[in-house]
Amino acid sequence: MLDSAFYSADKTALGNGADISSARISIDGKIESSWDYILQYELAGSGSLKNAWLRYRLSDVERIRVGQFQEPFSLEELTSSR
Repeated sequence: MLDSAFYSADKTALGNGADISSARISIDGKIESSWDYILQYELAGSGSLKNAWLRYRLSDVERIRVGQFQEPFSLEELTSSR
C-alpha cells in the first residue's frame, strides 16, 4: 500500500510526498502431501515477522500448526486493511 499527496497552487504550505504504509513479502508452499508452510515479513516501518508457521495434516479435517500466526477467528482476519 502506498500513500501519496501532491498539492498544486495551494494557499497553505502542505508538503508533497509519498509513504509506503504496508509492504509484505511472502513465501508459502507444500512439502510432500502432508506439510504446509508460510513465511511472511512486513517490510514497511521497522519491519517485523507477521506469519511463520508449519502445519501437518493428520487427516482431511485434523491439522496441527506450530509457529507465529494470526488467529483465524478474529475480526482482523475477516476484514481487509485496504
